[in-house]
Amino acid sequence: MPPAPSTLLSRVDTGHPDRPVELHRVDGRTIVRKYYARGGEDIFATSAALWDSPFGRSRRPPGLARPLGFDPAAGALDSEHIDGAALATRGTLGSAPERLAEVAALSADLHDSGVRVARDRRASKLLRSLERKLGTGHPLLDRLRLAAPHGREELVANHGDFSPRNILMAPDGLRLIDLDRVQAAGRGRDLAYFGAWCWATQWQRGETPSWALANELDAHYLRLRPNVAHAELAPGFYRAAALIRIATGWSAFAGDIAARDALLAEAGRQATAQPNP
Repeated sequence: MPPAPSTLLSRVDTGHPDRPVELHRVDGRTIVRKYYARGGEDIFATSAALWDSPFGRSRRPPGLARPLGFDPAAGALDSEHIDGAALATRGTLGSAPERLAEVAALSADLHDSGVRVARDRRASKLLRSLERKLGTGHPLLDRLRLAAPHGREELVANHGDFSPRNILMAPDGLRLIDLDRVQAAGRGRDLAYFGAWCWATQWQRGETPSWALANELDAHYLRLRPNVAHAELAPGFYRAAALIRIATGWSAFAGDIAARDALLAEAGRQATAQPNP
């Protein structure tokens, strides 16, 4: 159903000018309207499927804001507006260290939502993406291939950008926002990216970076899902992959060769630190 007529309240600075976000007033309530040049219809379909799954309307609180409609002519996706603030912002850890148990529950429930996602990011495809980021022949690639899951992977719905910036602290609990990159991947991918985001943020702040938060997040997750073995999370592979993505993608590290080299060196250590499943 296309978005209803509305009154623009404000524009939101998200740092992504290609996907502008606005707050509108529709039928007496505030909604979030996000514009896409392409792919918005698929994102709406995935969001709607998640809303109808155990991760959505029947969860307390729901794991995401309710999707309300998509206008293909405008490329506009409307969602319920929820008051709250992100768990953290770029350059800070915010409330992430204190809410890891809730973060683990959010991730576990997303993974077990049962929603089938068309976008496939199994380890073999992630390796090809990393090769494009690093360049063919980069010495890290051999380590990543050895660390990657070699058995049959369980592909589940992943957020794809699972960081404290994309987790909203609502009055009734945590909710995921920015579902643009939802994908089918191994259970360890979202967890590892969250941990690598925290590691890189500590490094960026001049602190001694640690995987303690990542390890604690994994432990909370495994307590919630005792049928999942630690090796199935493939933490070495996914943490290394996350650090490569951060080193080559964060604007804070653009042109900073020393920072890039430091993160890639840690990626190499992670790729050899954990046995592959």
